[in-house]
Amino acid sequence: MEFSTILLVIIFHRIGFILISIATGVIVMLPHIFQYNEDREFAERTMKILLKVSKLGLYLLVTSGLIRLSYNIPTYITIKLFFATIIIYLYFLYSIPYDDKNYLRKNILRLLIIAITATIGYLI
Repeated sequence: MEFSTILLVIIFHRIGFILISIATGVIVMLPHIFQYNEDREFAERTMKILLKVSKLGLYLLVTSGLIRLSYNIPTYITIKLFFATIIIYLYFLYSIPYDDKNYLRKNILRLLIIAITATIGYLI
């Protein structure tokens, strides 16, 4: 592949990472930002929008990640693929309602898995 194509795939991968990281970080902070009951409806709508942004970032990450698998990369990429599979599960198959009593813990777990996956990706 041409160098510019590889660079473009890496840029899309980074954009996806930025989208999912920022959106998840804001989702974690939503209960602290909107503490009053009259803000609850707006917070739930905001959470739905941020989840869509996160999923868009995840789509970018998955598609560009699959393209990057064709490059010459180390064999320990399987660890990153394991964490990426967990992230896909957490966003598409497991939803966290806004009124869940463990909302903060579950979303921090999402954010930590994203950070671990990104750190492994940067080390590769």
